[in-house]
Amino acid sequence: MAFSEKCYLASAINGGVKRMAELQDFNIFPLDDHMMYLRTVALPNYERFCSAEDYVYHVMGEEVSRGEYLRRFLSAAESLNNTLDYYYWEHEDASIHASDGCFRNRAFTFEPLEKLANIANAYKHAKRKFSSDIQEAKQLVKEPFASFILGNGIKPEAISARLSGIVPREFVANLQAGGEFWRKYVKDLNNRATVHATLQNFMLKNPK
Repeated sequence: MAFSEKCYLASAINGGVKRMAELQDFNIFPLDDHMMYLRTVALPNYERFCSAEDYVYHVMGEEVSRGEYLRRFLSAAESLNNTLDYYYWEHEDASIHASDGCFRNRAFTFEPLEKLANIANAYKHAKRKFSSDIQEAKQLVKEPFASFILGNGIKPEAISARLSGIVPREFVANLQAGGEFWRKYVKDLNNRATVHATLQNFMLKNPK
């Protein structure tokens, strides 16, 4: 095994037990390539969000505050969205490949990746001038924290995510679709080969 037993593997989830990566135990660098990035950063961040969902809707696992739920949502979206960058720069050859922006736009043929990017970019840029499902980051939050806190006289640390959904379910579903896209890519070798071939074609200056 290329890294220690403590390392999270998306394919090693069994019976709801999720093992997260311990960076100090790696004997190779977790940011070497897109597969290592997925296994050690992006998918573990997605799994942390999934555990927050378990608490909110199934009352399972650790208690998660509204703020923590939102942080996990945004962290997962950003991490998963970065995977295309890791993929591009791992394989990039300037003599035959198009720009990274061109590659990304083509990769959005996979709808889950486009919707994932809409979330991550709204969060990153706060406000966007070009066409997108999400024009402003504040659309990612269903209701303002301040009005909820003041209106209910509750201390922020005491607010449970189960009291009210903080992120519109449409965006949660989009994050989950993106997470499952990359999780299947890691776990299913046939799927990975198909997606890889498509992404390689999208990188070309003149795709087939």
